[in-house]
Amino acid sequence: MSRAALALALALLAGCLGSTPDEAEAEALGDTDHHFGGEPGPQHRPGQPCLLCHGFQLAGTVYRFADDRAGVPGARVHVMDGEGRSFTATTNSSGNFYVTRGGELEEDDDGEVELPYALAYPLEVEIEHEGIARPMRSRIWREGSCAHCHGPEVGPDSAGRIVLEDGSAP
Repeated sequence: MSRAALALALALLAGCLGSTPDEAEAEALGDTDHHFGGEPGPQHRPGQPCLLCHGFQLAGTVYRFADDRAGVPGARVHVMDGEGRSFTATTNSSGNFYVTRGGELEEDDDGEVELPYALAYPLEVEIEHEGIARPMRSRIWREGSCAHCHGPEVGPDSAGRIVLEDGSAP
């Protein structure tokens, strides 16, 4: 094989070995300095698709109103999976919650719930905070990153943010 043919073959192979769609989408999120409070951790990147970068089972951000700039701390996210198992996650100071798989059922102050089992789809979800309860109108069938379907704007690919109340902030 000639050097030119070998170089062309390597260039084509390198193009095939590029980013996966999820890696490309994660890279498109930009620099990691978009953290709540300036630090990486459970409060970073509210409203963004958590599962692009993290191995959570379920994760998202709850807002009071769709146009709020910050999520709601202390909102409760009640989940029942397809096998009838239920748990509640409480959002952290940026409105984030996330569900991991580990030892025993455990909830911490940073929005994490650790489950001893893998979630079975479909999931039924209800959010509540300060006397306001809002069930999700449909079930979650396969995607654990809430922002996958709940982007900042309502449109063909998004139901809009996860909100406790319709309308705008007063």
